[in-house]
Amino acid sequence: AALVTADGGMWWWPVLVAAPLVGVELWFDMRSRGRRLAPELSGAIGISAIAAMIVLASGGSAAIAVGAWLVLSARAVASIPFVRAQVFRLHGRPRSGPPQPVWDLAAVALLTGAVAVEHSLLAGAIAVLAVVAIQEVTALSPPPKATVQGIRQTIMGLSVVLVTWVGVLVWG
Repeated sequence: AALVTADGGMWWWPVLVAAPLVGVELWFDMRSRGRRLAPELSGAIGISAIAAMIVLASGGSAAIAVGAWLVLSARAVASIPFVRAQVFRLHGRPRSGPPQPVWDLAAVALLTGAVAVEHSLLAGAIAVLAVVAIQEVTALSPPPKATVQGIRQTIMGLSVVLVTWVGVLVWG
């Protein structure tokens, strides 16, 4: 359907960029190691390329496509390590890897790139920063059950997408 209805011929290039990331995730998953941090981040950032593909297939600019991918990637970079840390806390296990502020700073760097590429993505960047703030505040409380954490993250993820879309509509 995308081949027939896509506006323009370059909608597929994000697949080429994302393929190695998705490949890393699949390689770990085939070895039953898909729940490690590297494959989870690789898979989330790779699959976020779909946003860029949708933008390009609908005739949107490459700047919005790249920026949208960066916003979603920033959301993944900030949230996946946070959720993993919460689950480890829930089960009384020590956290491994860099502390959360390192991931939050990486997300800020991605958001800075997104806004530098396309200013209309500022609302999406602010939404991701709000997610980071909410996560930091909720980390002060005992960790909730994994299902509660999943529902919270789903709501925050959908909110980031919605706010990003509205920002592009208003300022794009």
